[in-house]
Amino acid sequence: MDAAPPEHLWLYERLAIQESAIEGTGLFATEDLPADLVVIRLAGRLVSSPELASLIGEAKADPSAAYVDTLTIYEDVHLVLPPATKVHFGNHSCDPNMWHVGPYDISTRRRVAAGEELTIDYGTNRVRPDSP
Repeated sequence: MDAAPPEHLWLYERLAIQESAIEGTGLFATEDLPADLVVIRLAGRLVSSPELASLIGEAKADPSAAYVDTLTIYEDVHLVLPPATKVHFGNHSCDPNMWHVGPYDISTRRRVAAGEELTIDYGTNRVRPDSP
């Protein structure tokens, strides 16, 4: 596997979880954010596709298990995020205001106004549509 993820997940301190018009709850800017500002640094553990499929299968079989929040970092390398983090509340947009600027860093694509929901294109978090 490639470069290890950071030890701790980090979110810019001016992000808040609020009710979302997109889906349930979302991440919102509490102040104006400039373009190209890193707002999320992902962390967790790297697993292969078979390991991820096993983790998801175990979670589905146990209703009390934590949701397996994951994204693809490289082909056949997936980052399993720590459970119950604010990152989980990031919603999808086909015209997002955030994007990946490295395997673990997510930044604003453009200026984001205070009160605006932060979104990312989920398609950028997967190598192929059928990946777990």
